[in-house]
Amino acid sequence: MTFLEKVLNYYNLSNEDYLNLTRSLSLADIRNPYDFKGMKEAKEIVLDALKNNEKIMVYGDYDTDGITSTSIIVKTFLYLDKVVGYYVPSRYIDGYGLNLSRAKEIVNKKYNLVILVDNGVCALDAI
Repeated sequence: MTFLEKVLNYYNLSNEDYLNLTRSLSLADIRNPYDFKGMKEAKEIVLDALKNNEKIMVYGDYDTDGITSTSIIVKTFLYLDKVVGYYVPSRYIDGYGLNLSRAKEIVNKKYNLVILVDNGVCALDAI
């Protein structure tokens, strides 16, 4: 048994699954963002916050896609001449996701809107 076969077997994937996961992607593979539950409402909340010059915090994640997505969102707001705060947590100090002490800091700094980027939603107390 080859290494690839062992990995596929371990994850219970077929050769067809492997080919699908490793195929070249195109723009047609990108889902419509409005298919995600709550996207229309989230858009309106962000637009209202921008229109009303509310204080916005982007709370990211420390992995590659978290840092990248945080950067894209912050740069987009800056492009729109909107100043936003941002925070990329430390894996060692903050752990994963929004925690209660960081949430309290955000509230104390009077942010009106917090955009969680690449974070799970298991931190219900902090949220």
